[in-house]
Amino acid sequence: MPVAPDAREVIDRLCSVGLARRGLVLKCAECRRRSFHSLDSLGQNYRCPRCDASNQLTAATWYTGSPEPTWVYDLHENLRDLINGDGDLPLLASRELHKTADRKHTYGDCPELEIRRNGAAVAEFDLLAHFDDRVAIVEAKRAGVLGKTAAERNATVVKLTLAARLLKADEVWLAAAAKTWNNTDRERVRSALRSDCPHSVEVKTFVGLAPTALSQI
Repeated sequence: MPVAPDAREVIDRLCSVGLARRGLVLKCAECRRRSFHSLDSLGQNYRCPRCDASNQLTAATWYTGSPEPTWVYDLHENLRDLINGDGDLPLLASRELHKTADRKHTYGDCPELEIRRNGAAVAEFDLLAHFDDRVAIVEAKRAGVLGKTAAERNATVVKLTLAARLLKADEVWLAAAAKTWNNTDRERVRSALRSDCPHSVEVKTFVGLAPTALSQI
C-alpha cells in the first residue's frame, strides 16, 4: 500500500531517530513462521529468529506474494508501549494546546499528575498547562468517552471537578483520538463544574488527535 506524503515524512523521521525500523516480513522455509527483519539485518541469506534456520532471500520468502517485497515498519518497543497505553494523547494534546496560546512564550505544561490526600489519590488528570495567565486541565481518552461504564465515567467527572476546584483551573479540555466526543460525557463535566466549582470553568474539546501516519506502521 503506498504511503501518503505526510505519513512518509513522519515515518522517515521516526526511522532516522531510531523510533521505527524499516524492513521486510519474510517466511522461514524450515518452520514457516513469518517474522520481521530490519533492513540492517538483511542480506542475501538471513536467519529465522525462531528456529535459526538459514534462508535465501528469494521471491518464495515474500510474505505478500508480490513480484518484489514490500517495505514494512516496526515501531520501537518503548514507543509502541507508549501508544498502547494512550501515553501519546497527552503529548499530542500538549502540542495542540500550545497552538491556542496567544503568547506562545508563556506556555508550560506537565503531564500525568495526581492530587493525593493522606497518601491516596483523590484526583488525577493527563496534563496541566499554564499559558496566557490561564490554568488548563486536560483529560485525554482515545475513544472520546470518559469510561467504559457509567461508574467509570462518573468517577472521572468527580476527579476532574475536584482537580479544577483545587487548582482554580480556568479551562478543562477533553482530548480524544476519535473524531468526536461523547455529548453526554461532555455535558456531565459541564454540569459538575457548574455545581461543584465556586468559579467559572470553560469546557473545551480536542478531537482527531490520533497520529494517522503511525497507523500505517
